[in-house]
Amino acid sequence: MYGVANTSSTGDRGKRRIPQRRGAEAYERIREMILDAQLPQGSMLTEAGLVRELEMSRTPVREALHRLELEHYLGSVPGIGYIVAELGEHDMINAYKVRAVLEGLAAESAAISANRMDLARLEDLYDAMAEAWERGDDAELARLNGDFHRAIASASNNSYAEGMLDDIRDVFERFRATALAAPRRREEAHAEHGELIAALKARDGERAKKLAIEHVHRALEVRRGDSEHQHKPL
Repeated sequence: MYGVANTSSTGDRGKRRIPQRRGAEAYERIREMILDAQLPQGSMLTEAGLVRELEMSRTPVREALHRLELEHYLGSVPGIGYIVAELGEHDMINAYKVRAVLEGLAAESAAISANRMDLARLEDLYDAMAEAWERGDDAELARLNGDFHRAIASASNNSYAEGMLDDIRDVFERFRATALAAPRRREEAHAEHGELIAALKARDGERAKKLAIEHVHRALEVRRGDSEHQHKPL
């Protein structure tokens, strides 16, 4: 008797997980379309249109749209559908200001709490970024750069700062299709990463914080730069 009940419960849980997975898949696909500018800012979307485009049922698409609205990727237009939210320079500046504070806090904390494995991980990433830079592999460089900053946040032993940095990275992804960076920025950023590692190894929290904040502000300057800048990762 108990065995029958348990089997049924397990089956029900399995059935519930299927639509959840489909909703997550719909979310990722629509989000990527926004980030890649396949759905440019200001574009109008409808649930029915996305159902056809993604070849999915309405339920996962509806769940994905609701989640994207909560995360400010989309705005609701009553009676029509959704619009891809527009982010301007003001949004970018504010996002960088918040990021600078969080990155500074994470670096300051990491200078105290980072262990040998944390520091070795950062040095490995630093070397890997140098190799990617020399190969001209911008996609790999961007990925490693993100890993580097996540590693510092992880080493901070501050789960709140780490979580907030993860959240704000979604905002920076929104600028991916229009981000501008001068070719020289890659070299400058690499040097700044090296200085930051040195401060962490020296357990100099004040300097690590200062370097992290300056690093973010320089990245903002590049994003707001002139026409010689190219679309590269920061």
